[in-house]
Amino acid sequence: EGAVWVGMPFLGEFWRVRDGGDISDRIRPAAPYTYCVDCALGGKDGHTLFMLCADTDVNRLANDWDSTASVQAMQVEVPSA
Repeated sequence: EGAVWVGMPFLGEFWRVRDGGDISDRIRPAAPYTYCVDCALGGKDGHTLFMLCADTDVNRLANDWDSTASVQAMQVEVPSA
């Protein structure tokens, strides 16, 4: 469909952005992991969005890389290409 999933670290969301900039979907990960680092579509049928999320912010990262992270997974409607 001409779209990509992107992490929006400072907004705490993952966005599915279509060609031209239209945002078709937004996902917020489970707390406390609100720093949205990266994501990828995959899984057996391509419908799983794997989301790398961190419990941190810019100030904590600047101080000795204070962070914990998790990979969360969610089923999405449109599969990978």
